Amino acid sequence: MKYDYYRHLSISKDFSVFDFDSVGKNGTIRKRIVFIKTESEGVYNLELSDVLENGYSDFDIVTNNGDVSMVLATIADAVDLYTGTYPERWIFFTGNTESRTRLCRKAIGLNIFELSNKYAIYGQLEDSILWARINPYNR
Repeated sequence: MKYDYYRHLSISKDFSVFDFDSVGKNGTIRKRIVFIKTESEGVYNLELSDVLENGYSDFDIVTNNGDVSMVLATIADAVDLYTGTYPERWIFFTGNTESRTRLCRKAIGLNIFELSNKYAIYGQLEDSILWARINPYNR
C-alpha cells in the first residue's frame, strides 16, 4: 500500500469489527469498520462509522478531521486482513451519501491497477441491478 494508514487497530476475534483512532485537526476520533452479513450468500457489507462516547455508531456524522487518505488506507488494510481470514467472502460497500460514494469511486479509481491485482472488483451499473467486473486494462 502506497499510503500511510493507522496501524493500531483493535480487532474483534472474528475479524468483523475494527476500531482505530483518527487523529487530525479536530482531535482524536474513534472510528469503526464493521463487516456485516447481508441477505446474499457469502456477501458482507463494509460499514464505516464514528464511535460516540456512549459506544453507539454514527454513520452520518461528518468529522472532517483532515485525514481522509489515512482513513481510506486503513479501510483497505482492514479489507486485506478480513479477506485474508475469509477469502471466500465478497465485500460490498457504497457511500451513504452521493459525495461519499464519489469518494469511494475516486479512491478505487486512483488505485485500480494495484487493487485489481489483488481483488476481483465489480461495480453496479448506474440505475440498474446489473454488475460488471472492472478491468482497468480494457479502457
